[in-house]
Amino acid sequence: MAGLCAAARARELGADVLVLEKGDRPGGSMLLSSGFVWRHASFDNFRSECPDGDPALQRVIFDRLDEGLGWLESLGAPVVTRETGNPRTCGARFDTEGLTRVLVAAAGSVELEQPLRELPRDTPVVLATGVFQGDTDLVRDHITPEADHLLLRANPWSTGDGLRLGLDAGGAKSGGMAEFYGRNMPAPPARLSEDDFVRLSQLYAQHGIPEYWLIDANERTTWVHKGPSAGNWPSIAKHGPEEILTTPALPGLAIKLSAID
Repeated sequence: MAGLCAAARARELGADVLVLEKGDRPGGSMLLSSGFVWRHASFDNFRSECPDGDPALQRVIFDRLDEGLGWLESLGAPVVTRETGNPRTCGARFDTEGLTRVLVAAAGSVELEQPLRELPRDTPVVLATGVFQGDTDLVRDHITPEADHLLLRANPWSTGDGLRLGLDAGGAKSGGMAEFYGRNMPAPPARLSEDDFVRLSQLYAQHGIPEYWLIDANERTTWVHKGPSAGNWPSIAKHGPEEILTTPALPGLAIKLSAID
């Protein structure tokens, strides 16, 4: 969806645009999501929950996202609700199929099943490829050695093409390559389709699971989600490897990830 946004805006400014879509449909993983586009309501909270992010880029998101949401609406993107269900955030929820249709129309030429193999020499390119969640080897290298056992809750075409092209062009990896956004989902042998992604990923919050932990095993970092409300988690706290983790669900439990071999 980011590529469609970039193309639509460039075309609006007078550029001749061609979108090469690797998959057999436009919309990327955003099409499969619940459609929320949001920011933190407080920049201080943004920094405290994402302390390793680039402050300058975070400031751009914080200051300009509302303008971007207004631009999407001006194109005709259908808004489902303007409430995120989380008092710490603000934004809007879009109908993702309608959003995709609007952006495809605004972007102009979109060629499906056309992966970019190499960068052209004299043509500006925006790489918007969804990172590498569909490539098991890259997930294993950067996220977890258990990559073979992870459910892919995204489109299957994001396999690191943009990362490789960017590195070949002289770019560098950012910090935080081991961090990712994930959801609790049913474990194998459960079988899921793309239509199940939103419904099942929200079950933990919708049905009163009071707390869950998301752990980065490589960095030994834990995100503790508490206080489910309207399908979201108002409280998400990041804990480092030296912090003692406790939970009311298991009285007496007190662990530090740094102490686990």
